[in-house]
Amino acid sequence: MKPALYPKRHHTFLKIKNMKPVLSVFFIAITLCSFSQTDTSRLVSYVNSAYKIEYPASWTIDTSKKMGSEFFLLSPVENAGDKFRENVNLIVQNLSGKGIDMDKYVEISEDQIKNMGVNGQINESKRIENSGSGYHKMVFVMSQGVFNLKVEQYYFIEKEKAYIITFTAESDKFDAYKTAGEKILNSFVLKSQ
Repeated sequence: MKPALYPKRHHTFLKIKNMKPVLSVFFIAITLCSFSQTDTSRLVSYVNSAYKIEYPASWTIDTSKKMGSEFFLLSPVENAGDKFRENVNLIVQNLSGKGIDMDKYVEISEDQIKNMGVNGQINESKRIENSGSGYHKMVFVMSQGVFNLKVEQYYFIEKEKAYIITFTAESDKFDAYKTAGEKILNSFVLKSQ
């Protein structure tokens, strides 16, 4: 069977009056191929004009912007039976002229997770302040097909753009990948900050 490198992607959308759905809150990467788990301590960087991020050298990066993501990072496949690759992705949303600040953005996102996600339940939603700038952290669980997922997101809003960096893992594997996932999330820096 041919590996599913770019499978169907389920979206939860931020719906703003007079605007098309534009916010994907997570990306699912499902594959049937097999790789061995490798060292996640050595980091490499991805840098562009707006941001930079670091990720384990054993993870795969795709910057082709397929499926609306700026990039996505995929963990190595654990074994031949591993059907879900834990991943991190970035969505950038233009909020120009919409009058949406962080509080409103979080409110809309929380409503959508609770009301549109299958079994969506928010575990954590809090503002994090760092040296004069900050972001909002959201952790939630939901079901996607046969997968029970746990998602950790950071929302940044700057110059009328929302940057949503998302770590997604199977719920029962979240703790095993949490250190690597949060290391990636915490390395994300907007260049203007």
